[in-house]
Amino acid sequence: MHSGNRIIADQRAASISAAQKAVEGPSSEPLTFHEAYAFGDLRAGCRLQWRNLACELHSGALNFNHPETSTLILATIWQVGARSKSYDYYDSFEPHLDLEDEDFGMSLLSSLLKAMESQQGNWQGAESSRTFIAIATRVLSFSTFRCVIDECLEFLRKARQIILIWMRELG
Repeated sequence: MHSGNRIIADQRAASISAAQKAVEGPSSEPLTFHEAYAFGDLRAGCRLQWRNLACELHSGALNFNHPETSTLILATIWQVGARSKSYDYYDSFEPHLDLEDEDFGMSLLSSLLKAMESQQGNWQGAESSRTFIAIATRVLSFSTFRCVIDECLEFLRKARQIILIWMRELG
């Protein structure tokens, strides 16, 4: 006979194990508890996905250099979702309403820039850089705020400079 707490603990362990298997490749290190939790929580809640992504960029708990993490993030940023009822004059979708907030856009781009700069000295951060660039271009496609657009373009310029340096070093 199992107690309720034991059943919940077993279910939690099984979900962490499943997330770990989804992220681990043949030669990957096992996920830490925090990585498994972050991976599993990223897509939780239609209106929370961009906020979860911003938190993970800021916290650094999620390894953005794993191809599986990149795939999960691409699915998150390209999800269409339900059409928002709050705007009649142009198409707006529920999962992306946060991108129509100027402060959120600027905060997200600030976190993206810090994450990209942390990869600057290591060309092996190509997967995470590719993911960061995809996020920035998605923000650029949604934003109507001049400062967010300018910051996206500045981020993309910086990412291009970093990648060109890598190419020169490797070439």
